[in-house]
Amino acid sequence: MILVNYSATCIAVIGAGVVTAALSAYAEIVRAAILRSYGLLLLLDVAFFPASPFLIIWTSSFHWGLALGFMALYLPLQLTIVLIGYFIGQRWLRMAMLRQKTRVTKKKAGSPPPLPSEIARRLPPLHDDADPLLWKELNVGTRVTPREALKAWTKFPGKSTIDDRMDKMGGVRWLMLCRETSAFVYRLMIALIGVALFLLAVTNMIPNDWIARVLGVMAVAWLLCAVGISAASGISRERQKQSLIFMLMLPGPRRDLLKAKALGALSRGIWPAICSALLLMTAVIGLRLSLIAVVCLAFTAAGLTVFSVAIGIWLSARCCTALNATAIWIGTLSALIIGTFLLAEANVDFVRNEGARQREDYPAWSRVLNPLLAWGRLCFRYDYRQGRYTVDPSPDSWAITIHDVIPSLLCSVLFATIGYLLWLLAVRRFEKEGRA
Repeated sequence: MILVNYSATCIAVIGAGVVTAALSAYAEIVRAAILRSYGLLLLLDVAFFPASPFLIIWTSSFHWGLALGFMALYLPLQLTIVLIGYFIGQRWLRMAMLRQKTRVTKKKAGSPPPLPSEIARRLPPLHDDADPLLWKELNVGTRVTPREALKAWTKFPGKSTIDDRMDKMGGVRWLMLCRETSAFVYRLMIALIGVALFLLAVTNMIPNDWIARVLGVMAVAWLLCAVGISAASGISRERQKQSLIFMLMLPGPRRDLLKAKALGALSRGIWPAICSALLLMTAVIGLRLSLIAVVCLAFTAAGLTVFSVAIGIWLSARCCTALNATAIWIGTLSALIIGTFLLAEANVDFVRNEGARQREDYPAWSRVLNPLLAWGRLCFRYDYRQGRYTVDPSPDSWAITIHDVIPSLLCSVLFATIGYLLWLLAVRRFEKEGRA
């Protein structure tokens, strides 16, 4: 068993060295070489399980003969990885003499912008009838739109330019939009892993009872943080950079500036919303979530998103720096969620439903005040055998009634109402900016 494990590990080390050498040859900086090497090795030797040495180590724990049989699948895959990395390295060696002529060095400070004939990322044109404030919030920065991602993920690698380097695009944008071959391989591996996990979750080989309850609430937390922190650092960052005065000189009411910042913050939540929708649809296809529950969860997420953006805009209009606004936003939401949860824990009670055993449950008002408790109660499914809505597929599960759902839905209504009031306060505060 030890010999089998060591042989699999040594073969993986040889493949990792060849892959690292091939990627390092084309990297412009050390950071890019390290990140690309670790990322590709994570996909090839860990996530892509048939080519992973962990497959051999895991099977050898049962019997060394079983692991030796899996070596017939493991060796050709690792040999393919070594040969591809070797050929890439040889190609770089053949082009080494021409590298100084073909490589594009980093732009120096004060260099002119790219010529119109160059292939580079360009911002969309600003039309005469467009709102310049909204155009700035939606287009300036490193945000990746779904249209750009869909276009990049459905195309083969193309001609790369200086704008395709990781140090210029950033790690996430490089992975999503880069035209280099390495980025295309990463995207292909991520897509294959996503499809495999989806099939395993739908067939319940991976228990998908916690997909909507745990991963779903994590995706919604990502959504709230993305839009809330962006909103909290909007006006306050402009005030900190002393560029707010120039925005206030633009024609139009000041409410338009807050509206542009709010819409720009909401645009940062597109990808978390897509992830949440995919997770919920996976749970629905796997018959672990009802369609009515999806509608209720979407309503709850929308109300919490409105509150997150509104409190961020209100803090941004009041705070002088982005750090203060962001810190207060994080502290407020953390105290709200943790405090209401501890209060609910202190008031837990024993309840008994008809046809079910006695259980512990939080009071109804706690699901109105705590979004996590409300989300957990709305993750219910329809049991076709018993003809009722239940929390989980176990026989001892208790039925979900309208009295369980209404407090959770009121949570969204309450937070959306508070968000609307905070928006009015932010507008009133911002109208007095510099006029006192």
